[in-house]
Amino acid sequence: MFSYDLNFLSDPKLVYFTDARNPILDYKNIQKFYKIIDLVKLHPSDSKKTYNDLKLQYIENYDAALESKYVMMRPSTVIFEAAISGCLCFCLQTNNLESYLYNFLYPTLSAIDHSINLVSDSAQLINALKK
Repeated sequence: MFSYDLNFLSDPKLVYFTDARNPILDYKNIQKFYKIIDLVKLHPSDSKKTYNDLKLQYIENYDAALESKYVMMRPSTVIFEAAISGCLCFCLQTNNLESYLYNFLYPTLSAIDHSINLVSDSAQLINALKK
C-alpha cells in the first residue's frame, strides 16, 4: 500500500495550485502573493521552468497538497475538491476572466460559497487568514 508522511502539514501552510489554462497569469499571481504562499502545487501540464526566477517550494503529491489547511488558486474544479476535503479555500478574482470563470464556467463554486473565500489582493487574503 502506498503511504506518505503528512506531519509537515501539521503547521498550517498555504498551497497555491497552478492551472493549465494560463501559466503566465499563475506566475503573476504567485508574484503578487509571494510572501504569503508557502508551497506551490503545479498542474501536471505546468513546469517549474515557468517559475525559475522565483524561489518557490513545491509539493509534488496532489493528495498531500489537499491535506493542507489553506489552498489558493484560480477558479477550477480543484478548488471544489479542496472545499469538499475541508480546506479553507481562497479563490482568486484578480481580473475579469477569473470572475467569469467563477460565476459562469464553474457555477457550483458559488453554491458552496461558505467554504470558498474570494480574494483579489494580499490585504483581503491576510484578513481572511486572520479569521
